[in-house]
Amino acid sequence: MASSWTQWPAIIGLLIFFALAVNTAVRSSPTVDESVHIFRGATLWQTGQLRFQAKHTPLTHWLNGSLLFTEPTLPDVTQLPSWAQNDRPTLSREFLWDYAPQPNIDRIFLLARLPIIWLGVLLGAVLARWARALSGRVGQAVALLLFAFSPNLLANFSLATTDGPLAAMFVTAVFAWQRFRLRPSFPRWLLTGIILGLALGSKLTAILLLPILLALSYSQWRRGQSWLRPGLLWLAVLPLAGLVFWALYGFELRPLPGIPFPVPAATYVGSLLKLQSDASGHYHAYLLGQTSQEGWFYYFIVAFLIKTPLATLLGLGTAVILITRRQQWRETAVLWFPALVLFAFASYSRLNIGYRHILSALPFAFLLIAQSVAPTLKRLRSPAAILVSLLSVWMIFGSLRQHPHYLAYFNELIGGPRQGYHYLADSNIDWGQSLKFLSNYVKEGSIPPQISYFGSADPAYYGVEFDPLFDGKTGESLNFARANPKPGRYAISANHLVGQVLVEQDMFDWFRRQEPADDIGYSILVYDVTKVATGSWIAHCADPTSPLNEETAVQLVGQPIQRHIYFDCRSSWVFPEDGAPGWYILPQQDTWPAADDFPHNLRQVYAHNASALEPSYAVWYWDGGADLAAWTAVSNAPNLPVSFGETAVLINYRAKESTWQTIWQVNAPTTEPLTIAAHLYADAPTPSVADGLGFTSDQWQPGDWFIQTHQFDAEVNGRYLETGLYNYLTGERLAPFVQLAP
Repeated sequence: MASSWTQWPAIIGLLIFFALAVNTAVRSSPTVDESVHIFRGATLWQTGQLRFQAKHTPLTHWLNGSLLFTEPTLPDVTQLPSWAQNDRPTLSREFLWDYAPQPNIDRIFLLARLPIIWLGVLLGAVLARWARALSGRVGQAVALLLFAFSPNLLANFSLATTDGPLAAMFVTAVFAWQRFRLRPSFPRWLLTGIILGLALGSKLTAILLLPILLALSYSQWRRGQSWLRPGLLWLAVLPLAGLVFWALYGFELRPLPGIPFPVPAATYVGSLLKLQSDASGHYHAYLLGQTSQEGWFYYFIVAFLIKTPLATLLGLGTAVILITRRQQWRETAVLWFPALVLFAFASYSRLNIGYRHILSALPFAFLLIAQSVAPTLKRLRSPAAILVSLLSVWMIFGSLRQHPHYLAYFNELIGGPRQGYHYLADSNIDWGQSLKFLSNYVKEGSIPPQISYFGSADPAYYGVEFDPLFDGKTGESLNFARANPKPGRYAISANHLVGQVLVEQDMFDWFRRQEPADDIGYSILVYDVTKVATGSWIAHCADPTSPLNEETAVQLVGQPIQRHIYFDCRSSWVFPEDGAPGWYILPQQDTWPAADDFPHNLRQVYAHNASALEPSYAVWYWDGGADLAAWTAVSNAPNLPVSFGETAVLINYRAKESTWQTIWQVNAPTTEPLTIAAHLYADAPTPSVADGLGFTSDQWQPGDWFIQTHQFDAEVNGRYLETGLYNYLTGERLAPFVQLAP
């Protein structure tokens, strides 16, 4: 009776995990990868064919499809229009979304997710058993608490994907091997071989188990012991594991290209051969506001630090300190070594698309924490026990508060899940799981939002109808002014916001510069655009040519533009139409001279990095609110302002070291090809010359203001500058020329 009573804490922990995972599965929309996994599972059960198993192992798909036979609306995969092709995304879309009559999507996904949830419960049972063996009931309670309320485990075990099964089978295989290694017997050999075979079939990454288990075989070896025995024990398990693994492939035996003889589980071997090329990169990764196709070696370090609950991080840090102090690294190798190898492999691969790739390391961390801290918790009133109790409450509260949006979990180090999109993207936050919540938001809201949704599910199935803001294939915007969106409410998936999955990665850069008004499941950001910016002109920096044509520029700002101006922004600046509102299209640069002088009137509203569609450029908006006359008022130049005929007025100037700026206002258009003379006189009779005009006179309109920069050699110590306008073809001056003191 007492023994039975001691099992209740573990049972309660498993039931909590099961309840949270099931509720999450029911409320989460289909995610991007699930459709293909479920199609693969249905294909295995309906046809037994392995043709769609490339790059994946079949255990998860056998599980995904194991309950689908109970769904009467499930389509026959062989009747799909594209069945003869090997295009998995197309077939999965036809299987779930394009088939008539429409199958019961929510029921299909729940049936596919349930076996994964049960596998998660199995993982919890293994952790409970292992933690009890390592550190008694206290350690078991610690491990089960960390497991039952783990946002990352709950997120992945509530989806029909491969990362949860890998974590469950990986940990179970190490546990079974450890028990067999410590006390070899036929039942333990049988169990270890079966579990190892199943684990190898859970995901390609599971092949790491083979060297890990071999290394663990020798982790406790002592001098004087046989070198052969640990290795022979490892070898003894492999035939049975291989047989179980081969059974998952239906005892497939066929040749492969380049291999002249039949190969067992040839589909798996072919997938392994492709593993290196896939792991080497060429996926768009996102980290800390930057994108890369090469990835970062520290990606998973950052992901682990900001997506793991702080209670777990604190517990792991404490465990490291205690293990070091107690000199127990060798004794605990079975816990930290597999996790370290998994972490190192994920970092080396540079496949930086989600925390899920290090998920299998997390249960080992729970066990390490439980074993390390359990001895200090036996006294219930000790400071350590009180601290752990507070951390436990903190973790439970944080997990329940996040429910059911576990995929988008981020800890308090960065301010919680609402800040997550600033740091990570992809399956770390937005896998399309919030479509149901978006549907409720649209139905309950008073303002229908304009939507940019990332996901493989059909929004119309959930009653979400919207016109796309861009063409998903070409990347071109569709009636959407990227640099000046029209007023309204916008709901934008985080992956679209950061550009992680878009052809045009900077489509929503304007929104990145705003604070969201709300969010949906932490993965869809809601913005309220209250007013549209207006303007009558666009000034293009010709450096040496404008990066955009006029039609594209007008589409960017979404306003009827009467005037396009071209100027050399490196040597000049222009304020058209007496400083009226408008836009500048410039090279990307942190600041521009006018932004320093008018910080609130000139601001960058959009940036575009070079892509296959457009070059690099930035869009800055001038709001027209600055008083140019007051800004250029002359205080210490008695001979200014001065008019040059009826064409232009030299308003003012500035001199700083070797740089001079002349400030002008246009009075009337001109047909003369004018430029500005800038002759800096020093002691020598011949002046230093820096003539030039970056805003050509054929564009001048009354009311235009412009600034011309004249750069001289730094060695010249000028006494005065002679300046004025002249015809650069004939050399004829427009009187008068003026002399300006430094």
